[in-house]
Amino acid sequence: MAENDRFFFDRYGLTPANLERYLAEALSDGGDYSDLYFEHTTSSSLLVDESLVKTALEGISMGCGVRVLAGVLAAVAGIVVDPAGVLLALGAAACQTVFVLVSRHGYAGVGSDVATLVILVGTLIGAVAIAVLGGVGSQLEAPVRSLDPWPIILVAGVLGAGLPSMLFLSAIRRIGGIRTGILMLFEPVVGVTLAALLLRESIDAPQLLGGALVLGAAVLLQVSAEPSEEAATVSEAAPAI
Repeated sequence: MAENDRFFFDRYGLTPANLERYLAEALSDGGDYSDLYFEHTTSSSLLVDESLVKTALEGISMGCGVRVLAGVLAAVAGIVVDPAGVLLALGAAACQTVFVLVSRHGYAGVGSDVATLVILVGTLIGAVAIAVLGGVGSQLEAPVRSLDPWPIILVAGVLGAGLPSMLFLSAIRRIGGIRTGILMLFEPVVGVTLAALLLRESIDAPQLLGGALVLGAAVLLQVSAEPSEEAATVSEAAPAI
């Protein structure tokens, strides 16, 4: 065992057997995963003003805790897989697939703006139903009781939902699903870039590598895009004679 790993054992008299007993007790009521948390942090601060020491502080923060997770498929190294989350993700992927297929080949006579309005109204109705069934329907009254949420609602509705949905639907109809999907790959790259520029969040090596992989995948998909879909798109976009 490394020297740093023995700090809590030596200072507080803990043993591996203690930890095993604590974890067993934490899981005794049917938990799937448990971990222990220990903290011992020393801090010092010194305030100097005009070469004079004004204040000097030193402190120690100590604590311990236990976490127990239940109802999960697996929990390894703190990564938890929730069955409900997996099912919701699969359901979202299926809904997105249906949306793309219907948008590509269905209701061709309806304009993109009208179709987007119908889709967003349906989404709103579904969200309200979920909120009511989830027991948080009372929170839907907030925009009625106060005008404070309305700037956020308008920005999120127009810039976060309305405009992107209409552009997405228009792109599917004009350039096809494959190239639209390629353009969507730039979304996480743009998100990270905006977070760095507007929120001053740091971009580390994993983010840079991920961005490079996303851009590389976009290039490969663009090169290998099926020409048949492009031809079909051009044919659909041509005026009828």
